[in-house]
Amino acid sequence: MSWTFELALLFFLALSAVSQFATVKSRGVFSLPFAFGVLFIAAYALNIIPKDFVGRTKLLDIGIIAYNVLIIHSGTFFSFKTAIKQKRAFLVVLANYLVLGVFFLTVGVKLFGKPMAFFAFPSVLGGGATSAIASFATMKNYPHLSFFPWMFFMFQGFFGIPLFAYYVKKVYKQESNCPSEESEKQPQSPVLKQKNSPYKGAAYYLGILMAFSFLNKFLFSSLSQSSGITLTFTALIFGIILGETKLIERGPLYRADCFGLLMLGLMSLMAESLAHVPFLGIIKMLVPVLIFFAIATFLIVLVGLLLSRYLGFSKERSIVIALSAITATPANTIIINGIYGKTKGLNSQRLIEETNMGSLYGVNILSVALISILVAFI
Repeated sequence: MSWTFELALLFFLALSAVSQFATVKSRGVFSLPFAFGVLFIAAYALNIIPKDFVGRTKLLDIGIIAYNVLIIHSGTFFSFKTAIKQKRAFLVVLANYLVLGVFFLTVGVKLFGKPMAFFAFPSVLGGGATSAIASFATMKNYPHLSFFPWMFFMFQGFFGIPLFAYYVKKVYKQESNCPSEESEKQPQSPVLKQKNSPYKGAAYYLGILMAFSFLNKFLFSSLSQSSGITLTFTALIFGIILGETKLIERGPLYRADCFGLLMLGLMSLMAESLAHVPFLGIIKMLVPVLIFFAIATFLIVLVGLLLSRYLGFSKERSIVIALSAITATPANTIIINGIYGKTKGLNSQRLIEETNMGSLYGVNILSVALISILVAFI
């Protein structure tokens, strides 16, 4: 079979669609990254697709674009005002990073070595962007670990989502027994509150993001080379500045109406990293990934439990907020809305805002900053 551009892209999109189908039919038991990863692992292992398959789809170029603009996009969501308003929840998330940092950078290093432990720490708490940054960082000195960070992206749903949903149900049960006097307010995404100007389309938003990506590289490439800290750290700072100063609306990629295509490009980076790792190498990495996740989940629940008394949360609510660190947005919103439904007198919006400290600020912002700095020490 000759893998032409058209056939390769069609096959890639077909596997992506099957992954989405599996996620929906399993009601989230199999996350999209997990289903996608398993399908591509099987396709490579069975020699269904060649090692240069992803390159033939031309999606890698889109993945590079996504890699450059996604970090700035994520940074625009950070709001100091919101972080201060939700300071108790934010403290729970920060405590997660502190406790897990102590474990991964001490015990984790002794168990599986420095490279694995250092890449695992932010990857456990991060999303696709964090995994992409970590995977890129492995290419130079640890190419055999290039898929290691992506495995955390694959398995995060198995650990975070079930426990998160379990404790949200407990919080809901508590609140239903003692309903709030405040009426239910359906959550609205700040991205969708205002309509786009007719003068602002995909070119406008992508152009601004690429302009700051170019400026970031122009200003800080020499600093990055000398310090070892990746340019994604300063890109994140640019994103925060853009969002806080309102130079651009928060979540510009959503407004550009090209987020889905860029995510396909980012997923192509995940599929490409698989081509450089043998099947047995993936199986060997599975053990430390599962061990790291199991211990991290235990420590996260423990953090929520211990801090509940000092921060004035119920034990269940504090654990939900702690678990949001491994439950990426919008999963937290979907789960909370699904459990609360339209129950009058119960305010799911408040719980969503609290868990966004982990699901949005932690997964998409703090973990990116962390991996951007840690690569300098690996």
